[in-house]
Amino acid sequence: LAQDTLLGRVGVQPGGPEPVGVGPGLRIADGQLVTDGEYLAPVASPAFSGTPTAPTQPAEDDSDAIATTAFVQQHTAQASPVKAVAGRTGYVALTASDVAGLANVATSGRYADLSGPPAADHFNVLDFPGAVADGVTHTAGAINAAIAAAAALPDGGTVLLPAGTWRIDLSRGYIKALPNVVLRGAGHGRTVLLMDDTAGAPAVPGYGGGLSNVVNANTPGGVLQSFGATFLPLTDFHLRDITVRGMADTLHSNGAQLVSLVGSNISVVDCEFQYARAFGIVIRASDEVTVRGCRVLRCNGDGIALWDVSNAIVTDNIIVGANDDAISAHSDDSAPTPVRSGLVIANNLVIESQGIKVLGAKVASITGNVLRRIMAYGIFVAQSVNAHQGGSPVVGVRISGNIITDVFRRSEPNYRNLEQYYIRVEGSMKSAGGGASAPGEPVVGSGVITPLYGSGYGAFYANNTNATAIASPGGWWVEVTDNQLLRTLPAPSAISDWGYSANGLWVGDNGDGSGYYNGAISEASMQSRGIYVGPSLHKALFARNLIQTSGARAIEFFDAASGSAIPDGAYQDVAFEGNRISDFGEAAIYWPTATQSRQRIRIERNEFDGDPQFRNANRGSGGTWLALGN
Repeated sequence: LAQDTLLGRVGVQPGGPEPVGVGPGLRIADGQLVTDGEYLAPVASPAFSGTPTAPTQPAEDDSDAIATTAFVQQHTAQASPVKAVAGRTGYVALTASDVAGLANVATSGRYADLSGPPAADHFNVLDFPGAVADGVTHTAGAINAAIAAAAALPDGGTVLLPAGTWRIDLSRGYIKALPNVVLRGAGHGRTVLLMDDTAGAPAVPGYGGGLSNVVNANTPGGVLQSFGATFLPLTDFHLRDITVRGMADTLHSNGAQLVSLVGSNISVVDCEFQYARAFGIVIRASDEVTVRGCRVLRCNGDGIALWDVSNAIVTDNIIVGANDDAISAHSDDSAPTPVRSGLVIANNLVIESQGIKVLGAKVASITGNVLRRIMAYGIFVAQSVNAHQGGSPVVGVRISGNIITDVFRRSEPNYRNLEQYYIRVEGSMKSAGGGASAPGEPVVGSGVITPLYGSGYGAFYANNTNATAIASPGGWWVEVTDNQLLRTLPAPSAISDWGYSANGLWVGDNGDGSGYYNGAISEASMQSRGIYVGPSLHKALFARNLIQTSGARAIEFFDAASGSAIPDGAYQDVAFEGNRISDFGEAAIYWPTATQSRQRIRIERNEFDGDPQFRNANRGSGGTWLALGN
């Protein structure tokens, strides 16, 4: 055997000793198995305080043993210098050869989808003059240049807005939305568009906003009119992964909208809207609109407003602290025939705001929403004849599966609305107008009956701005089912006593400059009506609702004291079935006693429990009452 041979047995069969090899980095010396210095660095004693030391690799060693910084530098001296995006101080600019073969990076600051080839239709705002995301520099010019470059391509493009705070001085300009553009940021809180309207907003005409396709009336091509403003045509515009922030946290009076758009195929997805001095998102006179997965925080006006918009989806959003409606979707009385809505409002979370309001709704589904600590009303669906919106009859509406808790009457200095109910539904007062009867209402007499599906005013698809003069069919096919309307909180001496916020309730300009109201809410202000049912309704169903609001009346019909008397036939084939109503002070279902008229209303199989917690002083032993009339 050779010197320093290791003997052992390799096979499992009987036999004598066999030579056994040793692995790399090992050798036999003086009969001992030791490390081989030709393969491993000498093991010096590392110092763990002061200047660290470590074993140093020999030059020819390519093993994974520990190496010092000096060793790494020695063996990487010939490597290329580090390179980065153009404009970054201290680095060498990227060239086309640097990124050759990469699937996710193209030259000139354009970045493609990770799964595809380099995209020539992606534009990085940093590649345009004036792009400084420092929160101070006015950057509308750079962003607009990038949007214009993307829109100029035959099929449009994507504008990438990297992380940082991009300030837009609205006294100097705003971001101009153009067709076929996706404006994408780096995510909530990372890419911030700061809409600064503290110096006023003369550069934003009419009902425009910090991001808008609004233009001055004399701009060529400005043809779309909405609420007195002129908008350029806009199709296929999409906003993604951006925080848009206003100035209401420092200046609480009304100001500019954050986003105001008019067009078709518009989407706002996974964005955030904070501290608008007016509305968060306003989309008007538009078709095919999606607002999904957004967060709206503390707006002085509406959080999400879709006015005169058809075929819209508003879903999976969180709205906190909207001082007006959290979500509004109204028809426009100036809109030409036909008036359509086609609306889905689903699975939204609304907190410490006014609720969901839809005027002039047609074919609308309001389902699965959760509303907590709501000011004035939870869900409001009606026809309005006293405003510039909602003059169209309510038709084909489902309000189902919503949970609404703790509606209270507002009393702070900046209250918008003193109404108080969890759900309000009304169709409109029927009117014959110039005909023999209201649409769909055959009566004995002469004259022309306005058809329900007709082509004139009063038909389902036409506006009705004056219910007493123009034929109106009232509301048809409304369903209010499977909702939970619940009171869960006590009346606080200060709103912060609820424990949700040390500042109290966000109400915008409350008179003291803080933006918050932390006063008391009385017990009476916590006792709300459950469902308010206004005229006129046909073929309507109110079923399987859980109502425990502690109000005097759980379900209440329109009261003549608050308007004109209820005529015969205002409610036709309206059913109240299987509702579970408890904790009411006066009546589970209330018809105003001053109004006597002929209606077709069916009430059956409901459960009433006026005092479910045995709190009333008039309750006697065994569940009896002390006296009649109590």
